[in-house]
Amino acid sequence: RRQHTEDLRSSAMSAVGTLSNTVANVVNDNVAYVFRQQRQIDESLKKLVDSTNLLHKHTVSWRELVLEFNTALKGLGDVQNAAQVMQRDLTEIGSGLKDCIKKQQETQGTK
Repeated sequence: RRQHTEDLRSSAMSAVGTLSNTVANVVNDNVAYVFRQQRQIDESLKKLVDSTNLLHKHTVSWRELVLEFNTALKGLGDVQNAAQVMQRDLTEIGSGLKDCIKKQQETQGTK
């Protein structure tokens, strides 16, 4: 009877040891999996940060180009306005010269 109890005890201890090893292995596997996942998340995050920084750099560059383009367009608008003013002034000068020539011809014709 005592031998039977010792055998049961030995068997139980062996089963507990096997169970402990199995649980430890499962836990270790899960911990290793979590660490691998965390490493992948960290690598993905680094790539995302790098991509975001590159996008920011490109966005700033595009913004500067758009501002320069806008300034150039305003300059063209100023040139167009100046050309219109000059055209109006030249038209007035031309009309004035025509009037002077006409009056001069009239005065010469009456003499």
